[in-house]
Amino acid sequence: MQKTLILFLFLISISVFYAQTGSLNRQIRNLTAFNKLYGYVRHFHPSDEAQEIDWEQFASYGSGKVINANDDKELTNILYDLFIPVAPTLELYSTKQDQVYDWSKLVPPDTTGYRQTCWQYKGYQNKPESYYQSHRTYRPFRIPKKHRDDYIVAFITLVTDKLSSIPQAMRLSFSIRKAAGDTLKYEIYGVCGQVNQADSLLTDDWEHKSFVFNDITTDNPAMWIYLGNIAKVQIDSIKCEALINNEYKQIYYNDFTTSMPGAMPNGLKVNINPFNGQAPDNDTYVENINGNNVLSIQKSTTDLPYTWGYFTKLFDEEVPAKTFMNKPLVKGLSCLLPLSLYCSTAQTYPPADKNKLKQLKDNLALIDTHDRTNHNNYLAALMIYWNELQHFFPYWQYAETDWSKDFEKALRQTLQCKNLTDFVFIMCELASQTKDSHATFFDDKLDRKMPGFNAEPIEGKWIVTAVADTSLAIPSGSELIRFNHKPIAQYINKYRKYYVSGTLQNTDKYLFIRAMRSFQDSIAQFTFKTPDNKKLTQNATFGLYTVAGWYNREGKFSKLSDSIYYVNLGTKGVNSDELDSLMTELTQAQGIIFDLRDYPQRTNILNYLLAKPDMTLSGYVKRSIYPDNSFLSYHGSQSDEWNLQPKEPHITAKCVFLCGGYSVSYCESVLMEIKYNKLGTIIGQPTAGVTGNIVMGTYPCDLGAWWTGMFVHNPDGSRFHGVGIIPDIIVPRTIEAVVQGKDSELEAALEFLSKD
Repeated sequence: MQKTLILFLFLISISVFYAQTGSLNRQIRNLTAFNKLYGYVRHFHPSDEAQEIDWEQFASYGSGKVINANDDKELTNILYDLFIPVAPTLELYSTKQDQVYDWSKLVPPDTTGYRQTCWQYKGYQNKPESYYQSHRTYRPFRIPKKHRDDYIVAFITLVTDKLSSIPQAMRLSFSIRKAAGDTLKYEIYGVCGQVNQADSLLTDDWEHKSFVFNDITTDNPAMWIYLGNIAKVQIDSIKCEALINNEYKQIYYNDFTTSMPGAMPNGLKVNINPFNGQAPDNDTYVENINGNNVLSIQKSTTDLPYTWGYFTKLFDEEVPAKTFMNKPLVKGLSCLLPLSLYCSTAQTYPPADKNKLKQLKDNLALIDTHDRTNHNNYLAALMIYWNELQHFFPYWQYAETDWSKDFEKALRQTLQCKNLTDFVFIMCELASQTKDSHATFFDDKLDRKMPGFNAEPIEGKWIVTAVADTSLAIPSGSELIRFNHKPIAQYINKYRKYYVSGTLQNTDKYLFIRAMRSFQDSIAQFTFKTPDNKKLTQNATFGLYTVAGWYNREGKFSKLSDSIYYVNLGTKGVNSDELDSLMTELTQAQGIIFDLRDYPQRTNILNYLLAKPDMTLSGYVKRSIYPDNSFLSYHGSQSDEWNLQPKEPHITAKCVFLCGGYSVSYCESVLMEIKYNKLGTIIGQPTAGVTGNIVMGTYPCDLGAWWTGMFVHNPDGSRFHGVGIIPDIIVPRTIEAVVQGKDSELEAALEFLSKD
């Protein structure tokens, strides 16, 4: 009887286990399908309806709807219900026999006045203030209002073709007037690239404005108009001419006769300048005045939280008409989705069902994405982040991971996690798979505190390298042995998988800081072995210490000998004005040590070192119009050129540049210029291995993330990401140097400069 009971209980436990496992696997399948379709529709389906919803709310709401679908039929129906209001031409199918698409539903009965729209990406722009650009072609886009009443601006950017040669000059002209009775002094700038010429508008009569720009350096100059301090203004007859062979030739003209009153104008980018700057508080539209179309711009009078801009295209490549995406969502369920749609000035075609769209928006309005206890918000954050990197992270060619399997693992963990703290660690581990030294995922609501000292791994031990809280009385160079009675290596290394950077040196440099910031209490006990082999136990209170506090050098400038100078270019070092003031001394020096062991301020140091112009091509922003990291081919014109020019007085001294594991991002770009222009000798340890502008993401539950959005290589084309700058002379860190307070890199630099 007892054996029978034990067997019965065993069988029950087995059946419960398999039932739970089966349910979890079903949820993973449902959510994986939703995740893939979410990314495709959000980022690549160009319908107007898809721009009207809050995609964070949609990700959370949709996760809750699909998670408990019992089978693929129910899952398919739920996916249709979710996505048809924003993607009315979506088709889902399970077998190749079901793979059919009715193209007629994509084509308007009369295509007169229609053109194609698609998504274009130059990097990934997830907020208005971004180095990167993401736009639909020939469509309006929303600009969040800043609610400024005192100074309203507008940008009007001309859409011109590339010229056959570099012109001798460019001329921009237009007619303009302000509203009757307006007493404001309008500021008017004609702009060519970043060179502007100022004018003003004082009366309400039509005035003709003309601006001539000489010294043109490109065959595709950006021509635009900046208007400032406006209330209401009208513009007409915009013309651009290029001086070629001493003759002005018209290359652009717009009197708005082809534009529809009440809509955005043809042939112009509205409220966005060539550098992605946006004008947030005006309404711009074509207006018919006594039978004549003009462009009207005025301070926004709507209650909407946004105004509108209008975009034509980022680059020449566009998705051809009738192009659709045929992608599997999960095994046995795929999607067909158009990547290009017909559009008029008013609407993309075909329009979605307004009632269904309204119902969806009403449902989404009930979702609080700031709720930090809602697991659907965790799922939403995971999906949004994963899709951003899936489609736009520029370094997958170097990745040693399967991003889809990484998602499945993170999804399984998320479904089983207990709280937001657990979820953030799941996301940190996911981010670590990219091995991007910029990559970090964090809770923006938490104070990231740590004890008043820092430790780094040196010679296989965790050594105290800096002490900010002097009340701790920890001798520099002490070995950290225990944390709350546990071996410190055991405690710290359990966090290593969450904070993997592009290089080992960068991971190690920050690992103690990140492990301590993950500690939840405000006080902890630490045990040390001092340099004289004494045991020291201290209780340390955690506080807000900046990372820079552990490695910034306080001194800015010093004379180390009659002919050798030290210049700190770091965060607490010399600024641009201070560097300029030092040039008399530096040009007389025989040797100079420049410290780049932490993030530098922006100065003219490279200009003073260069003997000739530098056009180093060190990277570019990848472009895409198709999903799943299908980037367009590279063009040299996309390169990120610093275009540095020599500046007098020229530094001729023998120069050394110090670097290390804290040398990261812009610091590494400076070092790259130094290395490949042979401007000096680099001494220290290898750098972090990452540079290029970052994408700064925000996610449900007030979470945030950073990742590298630009592809950077060495000027010779070799790999930089995950490698970094390897010094000409490597100086290993030693415990002895830390104990004795020696600056080994500086000593090595002095020794190098002392040699003939």
